[in-house]
Amino acid sequence: MERTKKLKVLVVDDEKTVCESVNKILTRLGLEVEEAHSAKEALEKLETSPEAFGTALVDLVMPQINGVQLLKVIKSRYPSIPVIIITGYASIDSAVETTKLGAFEYVPKPFTPQELTDVTERAIERYYQQQEKSLSEPRKRTSKESKPEPAKPLDVDLPFDEEELRKYTSERYVESVGRSDIPAIQLHTDYCPVGQRTCARFLRMGICKDGCPLLKIEAEKKAKITGEELLKAAATGEDVIDVDMPFKASEVMAATSSEYVHALTRSDVPLAAKWDEVVPEEKRVLVVDDEPVVCRSVQRILHSRGFQVDQSLGGAEALQKMEQAPYDLVLLDLRMPDMDGMQVLQAIKERWPEVKVIVVTGYASVESAVETIQNGAEGYLPKPFTPSELLAAAVSTVEA
Repeated sequence: MERTKKLKVLVVDDEKTVCESVNKILTRLGLEVEEAHSAKEALEKLETSPEAFGTALVDLVMPQINGVQLLKVIKSRYPSIPVIIITGYASIDSAVETTKLGAFEYVPKPFTPQELTDVTERAIERYYQQQEKSLSEPRKRTSKESKPEPAKPLDVDLPFDEEELRKYTSERYVESVGRSDIPAIQLHTDYCPVGQRTCARFLRMGICKDGCPLLKIEAEKKAKITGEELLKAAATGEDVIDVDMPFKASEVMAATSSEYVHALTRSDVPLAAKWDEVVPEEKRVLVVDDEPVVCRSVQRILHSRGFQVDQSLGGAEALQKMEQAPYDLVLLDLRMPDMDGMQVLQAIKERWPEVKVIVVTGYASVESAVETIQNGAEGYLPKPFTPSELLAAAVSTVEA
């Protein structure tokens, strides 16, 4: 994209004095500024010529349509335009929310002329980079331009291809066709080739798209058996179920589940009343904080909701633990002596992008909240927090 093209800056604020001040500052920089005193007026200007704008500065608190709502619309309709949120009511919650929604930056009022020009220049640079990237990427073919895929003949003596057969039958039928050009009988029973077992669900619904859920459950059981639960049982002699049982708790756990073993009584049968005491699908949480008292407190709170919680007193130890075991959620302190929490967050998102992270810090600020969300954190929780705040954050994050 030609950078000689002069891009406009759209300033959206219901206070005319703010718009005028921003206009004066940015025009000295050589930028052309368009003012809008409501979200509705801003959308009208964008709809007229969206390609003319290199960035938008949007006030957070406005009547009728507020800044968050306007941000959502702009990112939906004009995703290439960076949006800078400006507000006189700065808070960590609104900073986290708008950053998650795609805001480029979050600038509290009052700001200095230098702060405003710096963030605007960065936003316009981002706009240019996005445009240049889209132009350099090879253009995707449309459905009309797409080359037809070569036919996939089912067999040398079949006069039509796989796609043609699938069109008039089904995916299961095509997959079951053998060299004799007729579907294998086995696949029309309840035997699932993915789970390698008979399965009533397969008979009703076919192959599970996301893999066999039974295999996943079995894998989780094995992971639990090799974890701390089994080591603790072996060390304390609790692995023996009863004197008249010819096998150990770990063996029963391998064939059934930890819930089943937990519910066993002296009569060697599971007690139904105990069955619900254990959460069947507990989530694994790693608490990373250099203060042991914080780790223990978090551990107690989350255990009350069935979370399985481990702790690390530093960033390096946390990354080592994550190499050895899978975690659903990491609660990460920002300030630690061995590794900065931001470095740990970046390492986690680079190596385990599916793991969700909530940053917890006693030095909360809008700036660090925005930075952590931009680096991939799903949440930001200032210390001190109440048990209910911690539980709400953890539950909502793992269930999202």
